[in-house]
Amino acid sequence: MVVIKVLLSRQKNWILLDNYKRQVYIKYKLKKILLKSGKITKKNPIFRKYLYYISLIKLPSVSSVSFSNNRCINKGRVWGTNKKTSLGRFVLRQEIYNSVIPGFRRASW
Repeated sequence: MVVIKVLLSRQKNWILLDNYKRQVYIKYKLKKILLKSGKITKKNPIFRKYLYYISLIKLPSVSSVSFSNNRCINKGRVWGTNKKTSLGRFVLRQEIYNSVIPGFRRASW
C-alpha cells in the first residue's frame, strides 16, 4: 500500500513538472523567436548580434522545446501519446467514445 502511494505521488510530481516546463516554454517562446531573428539578420552590427546572443544564453534552459516531454496531460504517461492532442491512448480513446473531442469518431465497418 505504501508503494502505491509513492508511485502515485511520483506520477503526480512528473505531471506537475511537465506542466511547469510547458508554461515556461510558452512564456519565453516569443522572446526567443525575436532574439534569434535579431541574431541572424545581416543588417545588425556585430556587437548587437553579440548582445542578442548573450541574452539568448541567459534565458532558462527549461524554456527550450526539447525539455517539454511528449507526456499525457491527464495521466502523465510517456508512451502512447498523441502529438496533436497530447493525450495518452487510453484517455484519448475514452474522450473519443464520450464524443468530447471534435473531429474524431468511433470506427465502424
